[in-house]
Amino acid sequence: MTTAATETFSTAPSLRPGMAQTTLTVDGMACDGCEETVEDAVGALDGVDAVTADNTTDTVEIEGDVDTDAVAAAIEDAGYTVA
Repeated sequence: MTTAATETFSTAPSLRPGMAQTTLTVDGMACDGCEETVEDAVGALDGVDAVTADNTTDTVEIEGDVDTDAVAAAIEDAGYTVA
């Protein structure tokens, strides 16, 4: 599976210093309920410290030491497409 993932190291105000951040583009989120579904699916994975889905930007931001392929699979199992 190929995912359009960007992994960055950031100390932005929304992140804890030293925490790795992964951002994925996700197609199919249209509402707050969709965001919650994606957040629940990704948040259940090992290594995820925080997750925020945003249907207005079609992105999911994950903090923690994560396997990008496992994150993509969890999102797709929840019914969405990782672009």
